[in-house]
Amino acid sequence: MTHEEKAAVDPSFRHDAIDAIPLSRRIGALVVSLVAAALSLAACGDDATIDMMPNARADCGVPAVDDGGLVDAPSPAQADAGLDSAADADGAGHEPATGKLLLFGGTGGGDTRGDTWLFDGKVWAQFNGPGPSRRSNSPAMATLNGKAVLFGGAIMVDGGPLTGPDGGHYHTEIGDDTWAFDGAAWTHVAASPSPPARDSAVMSTLDGKLVLFGGQNQNAAPPTLVDTWTFDATGFATGWTKQTTTAWPVSPISASMAPLNGKLVLFGGSTDSPEGYTWTYDGTNWVMLAASGPAARIGAVMARLDGRLVLFGGFDKHAFRNLDDTWTFDGVMWTQFEGSGPSARANSVMAPLNGKLVLFGGFDGRDQDDTWTFDGRAWTRLNVSGPPGRWCAAMTSL
Repeated sequence: MTHEEKAAVDPSFRHDAIDAIPLSRRIGALVVSLVAAALSLAACGDDATIDMMPNARADCGVPAVDDGGLVDAPSPAQADAGLDSAADADGAGHEPATGKLLLFGGTGGGDTRGDTWLFDGKVWAQFNGPGPSRRSNSPAMATLNGKAVLFGGAIMVDGGPLTGPDGGHYHTEIGDDTWAFDGAAWTHVAASPSPPARDSAVMSTLDGKLVLFGGQNQNAAPPTLVDTWTFDATGFATGWTKQTTTAWPVSPISASMAPLNGKLVLFGGSTDSPEGYTWTYDGTNWVMLAASGPAARIGAVMARLDGRLVLFGGFDKHAFRNLDDTWTFDGVMWTQFEGSGPSARANSVMAPLNGKLVLFGGFDGRDQDDTWTFDGRAWTRLNVSGPPGRWCAAMTSL
């Protein structure tokens, strides 16, 4: 596999190697990876397909599907755990919803993005105020007390060996900054103490606290991080708290995490190779479950809906192909969803809205710009104008 191919699909690939690749070769790598994925999928049979149709145009002008503003009632399991299906529907938020999603950053168009978008189920609208610097490699973001909190990511900084589409030169730095968005403005949080800089980490909410785990910093030694940090309502003034655990997941880069039944569930991720293990965190320690299920992967999305976790897609580093399968997890057993859905892709974003899960973007050899919903029974593609295509972005419910 060439440097270009690996950089195009794998966020755990070294940033300095990416920086050394000329832009023209990186764009060419996207074409190479698309062909490689198509050939690999063809070898797997009819059940594994890649969508070769052109993306929906952002200017299509077709109205969005109206979800009706319905919110699912909590299941008995949720009620027992003190959870609400709209409030605790995924690993990105778990606060009473205001009816909007927040999308930030990512990679698209051969560049790193720093734009902010809001989605109310019908319309994507760009937020034009100032905010965090442009960044990718999945900066960690989740919601606490009605505010979206963002940490880290791979930040594009002026000056360096990379040449962007605008002709400017820049290099990659790994962020250790904390930001908050209250629905009206971004605010830089001078959090101290703070976790070490990282990208490709996971963050979710448990018992009124944000929990940050893992990630990588290829500019540091060792590059792989397996630490756990929390941030509660006082953290806006007092910073982050490092947790001491006796065990931790062995695949901390580009994993997927969401809450279920009073615990956080983490699946997949990688170090040198992807893993297919399922772990839980109860606020004190990590425990690996003896649960067989989805194939090992990185860059999948996972969120909570109706007392179950929903996992979609990702990238299989062993077979060097994107995935299009959907799985649910009830806390004991993984079950594969048999219906069709989005094309095979990795590094999408997904969060709850109006009793459904909303998925946006991802990478399948191209920057995807489509919006999908999942109601537990079927995937539906929405005909909505929206943000330019991207992957490795961050999204949460407000």
